[in-house]
Amino acid sequence: MASEVRVNQIQNRSGLGTVTFSDSGVSIAGVTTVGILSATGNSVFSGSVTATTFSGALTGNATGLSGTPNITVGSIIASSATISGNVSVAGTLTYEDVTNVDSVGLVTARTGVRIDAGGLVVVGVTTVAAGSTAAPSITPTGDSNTGIFFPSADTIAFGEGGSEALRIDSSGNIGIGTDNPSSKLNIGGETAQFPSSIQIYSTLHATSRRAAIGLGGTPGNTNPDWLLLQDNSGNGTKDFGIYTGQIPGTPLKIDTSGRVTMPYQPRFNAFGGTYSIGNAIVFNNASVNVGSHYNTSNGRFTVPLTGTYLIYGQFFVSATGTTQINMRVNNSVGYLELKSNTSEGAYNSNSGSFIATLSTGDYVTMFADSGSVLMGRQFTFFGGYLVG
Repeated sequence: MASEVRVNQIQNRSGLGTVTFSDSGVSIAGVTTVGILSATGNSVFSGSVTATTFSGALTGNATGLSGTPNITVGSIIASSATISGNVSVAGTLTYEDVTNVDSVGLVTARTGVRIDAGGLVVVGVTTVAAGSTAAPSITPTGDSNTGIFFPSADTIAFGEGGSEALRIDSSGNIGIGTDNPSSKLNIGGETAQFPSSIQIYSTLHATSRRAAIGLGGTPGNTNPDWLLLQDNSGNGTKDFGIYTGQIPGTPLKIDTSGRVTMPYQPRFNAFGGTYSIGNAIVFNNASVNVGSHYNTSNGRFTVPLTGTYLIYGQFFVSATGTTQINMRVNNSVGYLELKSNTSEGAYNSNSGSFIATLSTGDYVTMFADSGSVLMGRQFTFFGGYLVG
């Protein structure tokens, strides 16, 4: 036989807790401690509910949750959330269409990061994959086989169309057309039009087609020690010159016909003057004296640069008898000796030349040993030049 008790209100002895029963439900006021509270319908708590655990599914909205215990749920779906403290996610945080991501650690995106506007500002270090020739790690939009990649440690390479175009290796050597540069700049390969690896031209002098390569000098100095220059005349010729320092003249020039000129090559040709037997003939006129290395006061040609020289001379006689002339280096005989035996009333001449390796500071003279020579005009002369 079932039993029931019907009451409107139950109150404890102190009056601090009250349980009120009505047709709409049960109302508990004050502090109530129970072992298990089970409700099959809706329960409304106007005060605080303190529990060790909550079990079962939570549906609807949960508001006003506070306290230190953890809340464990299967998933959280919310239109917005404001969290004043830290959020720790042990697994993977997946987000869609976010405006800002502020990450202290690594952010890994499965399908890439797209920036539509505003650019990318990175404070710190950005690390990318090494990449390869066919698939560089840094590429432009729509051209996946052109860009920058890193083939090995401390090495940067640039690819173009799936082929390596330029490399800077771990020693700072630059290779263009080669992946193994052995010096500060290695250039390899050639074009279909020109069988050459490098072409230099000037946009400033587009009409005259001038171009130059500077060698040596000091950083910040616009005047190199050497300058290889095409067409210094400015008239559109294809002559090629080698210059030292600034460009007052051309030490060496190769014209379009392949002819080589060296305007500053040491050379001289002397004539006229006076002589005395047993002394050097002093030719006091010089038709050619590049570098002023021939002295018209003492008849000496002083060698300015160690090298191979050709020395020549000629004398002309009209007096009867034997005339002997010799070429001397540092006043030493044995280099060249010229003789002439002339009968009465006859004219005669003799000439010759020799090649010798001479050192800087050596001097060459033409010596009168015996006889009589004609010094007028260019009957008797003395000259020479640097061969190489």
